[in-house]
Amino acid sequence: MGNIENSAYLIGTVVGALFAGALIGLIPFFLGRKWGKQRLGTVGLVVCILCNFLLGIWLSIPACLIIIVVMLLTRK
Repeated sequence: MGNIENSAYLIGTVVGALFAGALIGLIPFFLGRKWGKQRLGTVGLVVCILCNFLLGIWLSIPACLIIIVVMLLTRK
């Protein structure tokens, strides 16, 4: 019984991390679409998902902010 519980916990952790990263990554994604930076917005979404998977919200939010700043600086 212990293996099933451990597997369920692991799956829940992975899915939760990916979902939370996707929620944070939607911010640069939609800003990129609005500001004409679709590719950078998509990259921001993927980076936020990966960062949240690696170190959680502690890395995902700063990555989101950095991508937004890059979008602002490269905006015409």
